[in-house]
Amino acid sequence: MKKIFICILSTVFLLVGTLSVMALEDYDKNSSAKESKNIEVKASELTFEDVADITSLNSQKEVVFNNLLNCIDYYNTVKGSFETSLTGDVPVTVAYKVDIPKQISYESVKGSDLDLEIFSHDGTITEVNKIKRNYHEERFIPQYEENTRKKQTTYIYEQVTLQPYYDYAHKDISSQRARKNSSGENEYFYRYDLTNTGYASNSIYPQNLVFGFMSELDYWNITAIEEYLNRQVLVVTGETSDSDYAKKLQTHTYEMRFDLKTGILLDFKGFSSNGILQQYLTTTSFSVDEANDKLQEFINDRITQFKSEYEN
Repeated sequence: MKKIFICILSTVFLLVGTLSVMALEDYDKNSSAKESKNIEVKASELTFEDVADITSLNSQKEVVFNNLLNCIDYYNTVKGSFETSLTGDVPVTVAYKVDIPKQISYESVKGSDLDLEIFSHDGTITEVNKIKRNYHEERFIPQYEENTRKKQTTYIYEQVTLQPYYDYAHKDISSQRARKNSSGENEYFYRYDLTNTGYASNSIYPQNLVFGFMSELDYWNITAIEEYLNRQVLVVTGETSDSDYAKKLQTHTYEMRFDLKTGILLDFKGFSSNGILQQYLTTTSFSVDEANDKLQEFINDRITQFKSEYEN
């Protein structure tokens, strides 16, 4: 049994939440979060000046792995939607909108027995259960500080100087997020999730998947650069190196597509040893670093509406 040691910089909360997709689209008429049933994925040639072929990309695995673990440094705002089986027994549809510098976010999560809206705002997480017609709130300490987060502008395969973050027990561990202890067991060090999301983070900051599937560099390869939702993505295929994680997800082999500019996970398929699809995450809309001027107003209005409705 492998030991997984998790060091968290501050209190991390796991939220269960959902949000009305149409509510956000109606509020922001410029929103591009429209569900797409037919996703076209087509191969494209490598066109980057610094990359000659896939072989050269695979020689930079450690760089790619490290940058994926720090993908929240590659964007400020993001919005989109996806469908996934990773959050529980029942598949859900998640819509999200996040502004990291402002430390506000919005999630909508819908499933056969789930209908939630979750808001992160002013140091408070407000979770609304639209089926039970109630809500609860939890305080948190916003972790974003401009002087400790360096916004990256390169591609995720390029070497960058990472801004170190401090851990009281292990000092600077920015370049040692996954390592083995003296007994040869895996140790994973989780960075605080600046998106403050519980569901959307499976895509926009997928630390669990990157740790569980990619910590052992020999177990995966970069196999292609493709186009997905009009974004260039890095295709990673491999076998699950962490046996505990493989058992948990019933996944033996996998295929993942990461946005080449941000490291955000746009597509994931996990297969059993017999090649049967066990887990998935499929992004249906996606955009980054667009203006979020109306997000705070939307959050305030929506929370006021729910509190008025459910308290009376």
